[in-house]
Amino acid sequence: MALRNCPVCQASVKLENLERHVANVHPRQKAFVAISADDRRIIQEKLRISTPGFHIPRSVLVMILAIPLIVGGIIVSYPYLSTGGGGFHWHPQLTITINGQAVTIPANIGIDSALWQDHSLDQYGMEGMAPLHTHDALGTIHEESRVLRDYTLGDFFRIWGKTFDAQQVLGHQAQSGHRVWMVVDGSTMSPSYSVVLRDQMHIQIVCGPG
Repeated sequence: MALRNCPVCQASVKLENLERHVANVHPRQKAFVAISADDRRIIQEKLRISTPGFHIPRSVLVMILAIPLIVGGIIVSYPYLSTGGGGFHWHPQLTITINGQAVTIPANIGIDSALWQDHSLDQYGMEGMAPLHTHDALGTIHEESRVLRDYTLGDFFRIWGKTFDAQQVLGHQAQSGHRVWMVVDGSTMSPSYSVVLRDQMHIQIVCGPG
């Protein structure tokens, strides 16, 4: 930046500091000292060139980009994290309808020995319970596991000792003109043991006209 002599004391001062110098050193003379229009243009141009543009440090940018990913990961993994110890406790809902009549799904499947036929998954369940079990007759499956793994609708039926397929449900054969189908969270599909159970999932197995 160019130097200018103070018009009062003739001191050499940077042009951009001249007004501040006069105001601080010669306050009584401030009203009588003016900077020319050309000098003001020089000051503005130099300030525009020397003023750095807006810059975000790389570390801050990384944090800004990482936060949504971290939050998303927490949301996805919350059901697992909230139970602690690597296990989880979910509650899919099952209803079975045969010829228009709701079938009672018994309490204590996977707890009562009479309703606990398959023990191949016992190592994953809590003490005295299969990892898939019921506590009441409301159709709520308690998916309660020591470890994080997938369980299927077929796993639950094997523990219960019951079956279903495209021709029958719980031993009830589809009559002539009837069929068996499933509705999983509102989507109709063919009967399948391979549906992976998830928390709050709604599964309907229907045997009847359709």
